[in-house]
Amino acid sequence: MTRVTWVPMNDLSRALTAEQSDLAGVFADVLRSGWLVQGPQHDAFETELSAYIGAGHVVGVASGTRTLCRDAD
Repeated sequence: MTRVTWVPMNDLSRALTAEQSDLAGVFADVLRSGWLVQGPQHDAFETELSAYIGAGHVVGVASGTRTLCRDAD
């Protein structure tokens, strides 16, 4: 019998635990603003990331943790 061992992929909980209260405050601000996507916080993220990495333009899309799969039909 083959034993299957699952390896956790991209377990963000360890990294996020240290920043939990800061993130909760930011999430609350976003929810209060009513802009869940493409709002002022999104614009600020793109501007700050662009400056940080020295890129002319940045487009923020999703969280980077999503895996896209395609059926082999």
